[in-house]
Amino acid sequence: MKYFIVLCLVSVTLAEEKSACQLHRERELAKEAIPGRLVPECEEDGSYKAMQCHSGGSRFCQCWGEDGTILTAPSTRLTACKCIREKATAEERGKHMVGVFVPDCEPDGTYLKKQCWPSTGHCWCADKDGNKVTEPTRSGVQCE
Repeated sequence: MKYFIVLCLVSVTLAEEKSACQLHRERELAKEAIPGRLVPECEEDGSYKAMQCHSGGSRFCQCWGEDGTILTAPSTRLTACKCIREKATAEERGKHMVGVFVPDCEPDGTYLKKQCWPSTGHCWCADKDGNKVTEPTRSGVQCE
């Protein structure tokens, strides 16, 4: 009997609590399958994946925050969500802090080639993933 109690305690201790994303995913999978529905995808840590795509051959995807906040409307143009997520986080942070850098994003979710930080007056060229390809400067920046 003692072994049974110890085994039960170990099982309960080892059982992981499910994240909001994992629970959301389970709820959606339990529903009737409807073409074009969205069943959330979760990261290994339980947070929501940045890009969420509708099922059933639909090409519509959306960007979501780690907490499941919907950041964009469904679109067939999205190819990335890193910039959109970073922008949403920075805008939220900017409500409480002056001078926060907020990236500019293309409609497909990638970074604009020219990024500027208005509070410092600096601009630079960036690649589609947001990596700086030129040094920040206050003089005119031309990005090709």
